[in-house]
Amino acid sequence: PFARVAASWAYREHDGRIASRPAGLDGALSLPYGVRASGRAIYDMESEMWEREDALVQWQMKRGSPVVTAQILDRRPAIDASSYFSRFLGDDIERVRLGRASVRYEHLTGFGAEAEYARTFFDDRSSSRIGGAILAPVGRLGYSARIGDVGEESRFFGDASILVRPWLRAEAGGALETYSLLEGADGEARDQDLTSLFGRVRVFPRSGIGVTLEIQRVDNPTYDKDVRFLAGLDLTMGRGASRFGLDRGGWLR
Repeated sequence: PFARVAASWAYREHDGRIASRPAGLDGALSLPYGVRASGRAIYDMESEMWEREDALVQWQMKRGSPVVTAQILDRRPAIDASSYFSRFLGDDIERVRLGRASVRYEHLTGFGAEAEYARTFFDDRSSSRIGGAILAPVGRLGYSARIGDVGEESRFFGDASILVRPWLRAEAGGALETYSLLEGADGEARDQDLTSLFGRVRVFPRSGIGVTLEIQRVDNPTYDKDVRFLAGLDLTMGRGASRFGLDRGGWLR
């Protein structure tokens, strides 16, 4: 009731060549005083490299209390041994390391706030990001800033979601961002603006069926008023991850 451990192994082949043989181990643990921990590790026996290790710890003293989260991630971008590009990259692929900490408080009414700090390392470059948001029953409004070797970024964002009917949900959001990645000939950073907006409708005509319609708009130095339309259909046939094979749940019912 307080612990879970799982192991996995896979064999992947491509055009008659072994692509990868990943072996994984993950687990979760519930400790006293509202502490929960989980971790995972994946080792590719074909390339003889650790592909991913991550750990997550959360603490919430009681229901309604703030949730404190700490997370670390160490990942090597995966390229199958059978891939044409593996001959160029080989073992020289730089690992990505990430550390993240956040505090989130949400009242039973839906109002609250959250704050987050993250630091990323890639090769000899690093960056830091800090941000926060105000939470409301219908959405959130926040700000984040990033500084480091990969550039600077200042970003305001917000999103909202309203349940119009039990079978209909409307969502909208956007972000206003100012960033600088490269320096000009005079040694000064060039600021660029990016604006993104979206509107989305989700329809659930019956259990197990979901239809999504979305429109996006992006304005940046490369594209002016770039508009995109997306549509999707979700079908859920089973009753949950614990069941094997198809069942009579979802839209089959």
